[in-house]
Amino acid sequence: MAEQISHLLPRPQAQHLKLALSGGIDSLALLQALVELWPQSDWQLSAIHINHGLSANADHWAEHCQLVCDRLAVPLVVETVAVEPRGQGLEAAARDARYAALARHVGPGDVLLTAHQRDDQLETVFLHLLRGTGAHGLAGMSPSRDFAGGLHVRPMLEFSREAIECYARATGLDWIHDESNDNARFSRNFLRHEILPRLKSHWPAAEVVISRSAGHAAAASELLDEIATEDRRRCIGMTANSLSLVRCRDLSRSRLQNLLRHWIAHSSLAQASARHIDEIVRQISQPSRSGQALVSWPGGGCYRYRDELILTSRTRHPEGDFEIAWNPPDIVTIEQLGIALRMTPTTGAGLAAARIQGAAIVLRNRRGGETLRLPGRGQRHRLKKLFQEAGVSPLERDRMPLLYVDGELAAVGNRWIAESFAARLQEPGFALEIHDF
Repeated sequence: MAEQISHLLPRPQAQHLKLALSGGIDSLALLQALVELWPQSDWQLSAIHINHGLSANADHWAEHCQLVCDRLAVPLVVETVAVEPRGQGLEAAARDARYAALARHVGPGDVLLTAHQRDDQLETVFLHLLRGTGAHGLAGMSPSRDFAGGLHVRPMLEFSREAIECYARATGLDWIHDESNDNARFSRNFLRHEILPRLKSHWPAAEVVISRSAGHAAAASELLDEIATEDRRRCIGMTANSLSLVRCRDLSRSRLQNLLRHWIAHSSLAQASARHIDEIVRQISQPSRSGQALVSWPGGGCYRYRDELILTSRTRHPEGDFEIAWNPPDIVTIEQLGIALRMTPTTGAGLAAARIQGAAIVLRNRRGGETLRLPGRGQRHRLKKLFQEAGVSPLERDRMPLLYVDGELAAVGNRWIAESFAARLQEPGFALEIHDF
C-alpha cells in the first residue's frame, strides 16, 4: 500500500505533509504508509487531531493518537473545536468546524492529507445524487484541491475498505472505533449500513463502476469550469465582485447558471443553492430598482447596480447610527457593519503617522452632507458625488465607515484619504485594513 500511495502524492514533493488523524483505521493506515515512505523522502511529516468533543470517548481518542504518534516519532497537534449547528445537521457542523481548524494549520508548501477511501467516495456520490446535485456533486470528492494556501490531497480514494483493513491487520495497527459511525440516524451511516451492503450483494462491481461514473462526472465538471472561467473573463464587471448584466444576458440560460455557480464558488461567500441561482437568472431579465438586493442566501447575496451584478456578504442596509472611539493599534469592531478594522505600519501611503498619533480617532457612519478634499484636487467634494463618480453602490456606501481625527474627516473606509491626512513619499503612515467577521 505504501508504494501505491507514493505514486498518488503530489509532484514535485511537498515541503510538509500534514495528516488529519482521527485515530480510526483509515487515517492510521495512511499514517503507517507515510512512515514507511518517510526515510526515502524529502518532505516533513506531522499529524493533526481534531477533538470535536461530541463523544464521551473524545479525550481518549486524542490520547490514543498522541501515543501512536509518539511511538512513530511523528509530531502531533491536537486541537479542540466547538461544534455549533446553525441551521444545519450535526454532521455538517462537525465537518465545517473540523476543516476550519485544519485550515489554521495549513499554508503555502503544505499538503493536508485525509484518508477518504473508495467506500467514502461511494457514499458521497449517493448523498449528492439524493440531493439532486449536478455534475460537480456527482464527481464526488476530488483527489486534490487548493486548500488554505496549500493543497488538500486524498491519496486513498482508490483503496477499498477491505484492502485497508487487510493492510492494517498485517501491520499490527491498533485503531479506535467511533460509536457515532454506528448511528443510522445519520444519513451517511444509513447508507453505509443499510443500503450499500445490499447494493453490493446484488451488484458486486457497484463500487468500481460508480467510482468510474464519478470520474466521468469529474471530467464533465472540469469542462464546465473551463467554460465558466472563459465566460467570467468576458462578463467581468468593474471589479472582481461584479459581472456585466449586458454581457450576462448574451449567454444561454444553462451557460449563465454555470457562470453564476462558478463565480460564487470562487468568491469568499458561502455557495448559493441551485434554487438561489435559478432565482438570480430569473430576476436578471426583469426590471429592478438599482441598488436593491436581488437574491440573498445564508452567508451571501447579490444585487444589481448600474447594469452590474454585484456579490456582497451583507444584503441589508445597516440600522442605526454609531460613533466609536478607536485607539490604534488595537483592533476595533463595528457590530452594525459586521466588520473589524486595524491599522498596519507602512511608508509613503495611508494615513500620515504624524497626523494621527496622539489624536482623538472616532469612527462614525455616514449621515449625509459630508465633504472631502482628495489629494490633487483643488476643492472639497460631497461624498455622495465621489461615490457616484466611483460607481459605489448605495448598499456599499452605507457599509463604509468614516474615520475622523480630532473631529475632522480623514478617511472614508479604506477607499479615500483626505489630502491633509495622506502620508507623503517616504513618510511613515498607517494603512487601514477592513475585514468582515
